[in-house]
Amino acid sequence: SLGLGLGLRLGLRLRLRLRLRLALRLRLGHSSCCWAYMHRRHKPKKKKARSSRTMTTAPPDQAAKDMAAKWARYYRGGVFFACLTVMAAMGVVGHSYQALGNRAPQQELVESTEFERGSTIRRHDHDSSFFTQGLFVHNGTLFEGTGMRGHSLLVKLSMPLAEVPGGGAAVDPKVEHKVPLESRFFGEGICGIDGGNKIIQLTWQKKTYFIYDAETFEEVARGSFSTKKNQGWGITPWRDGEEVIVSDGSETLHFWGVPELLGETPRQIEIKRVQVKDPVSQLTVQKINELETIGNRIYANLWYEDYIVEIDPDEVRVGVSVLGLGFRVSVLGLGFRVK
Repeated sequence: SLGLGLGLRLGLRLRLRLRLRLALRLRLGHSSCCWAYMHRRHKPKKKKARSSRTMTTAPPDQAAKDMAAKWARYYRGGVFFACLTVMAAMGVVGHSYQALGNRAPQQELVESTEFERGSTIRRHDHDSSFFTQGLFVHNGTLFEGTGMRGHSLLVKLSMPLAEVPGGGAAVDPKVEHKVPLESRFFGEGICGIDGGNKIIQLTWQKKTYFIYDAETFEEVARGSFSTKKNQGWGITPWRDGEEVIVSDGSETLHFWGVPELLGETPRQIEIKRVQVKDPVSQLTVQKINELETIGNRIYANLWYEDYIVEIDPDEVRVGVSVLGLGFRVSVLGLGFRVK
């Protein structure tokens, strides 16, 4: 945003200067050039006797055209610089603004699958300033992880029932506690571990995870990780909390050991990596994002898609991973951002 602002500011400044110079030139004629020349001199010179010969000067209109052409070149250069700055800024923002890339395999996957239409059960109000990257509910409390550098948080929200006019009740989330990440981190997916007593939070590009006490939000551990893309996206518990499964926006799922994350054993945290494929077409399923565990299945949304995939992590070992594309719903994310 800083580069974009500087580029646009330069372009506007050059445009204003061009207009000012043109106005002065048209108003003062060729004398403005003489004034500018005298203004730049460091030492005054003695006046020479006026020659009896008539001095030939360029017509005012021609001089104005020359000056306009000169500043037009500067202005075009400023606009070009601003455009380059905009393109550079678009290339470095968070993964939520990345280009879609080659989506042909995903399209083939969709066309070969029957969808079951889903429906919205309930909607809740939400703080629109939170750039949600992960969330889960534990014992009636909602935990949310947000992103963007300088704005990433871990948030705890109570979910009290509020009476609705005309009868009934609705959930009205209230922020109970929140803790910010250091400004260099872009917060990502979160999940509960250690029986819900602790929370793990991923970061996007810094290859760092944080573990917090679920009650106090005190940081109890942090460590480094690697994935196929060296990024952290979604995370969910697996095998009764003994493991977690992590996504990084690719077709790969990463299995980590919780005791290793907590430092209880000296082994590396990663247990294995597996590719997610459609068992019919054998196409890899790209852009796996948020993850949720329901029973012995993993449900995931695919970035920039409006459906949810159902994954059997046990079968993934032998390359048969996507058992079905679940329920086609109008949800970006797992039951959170409703269109």
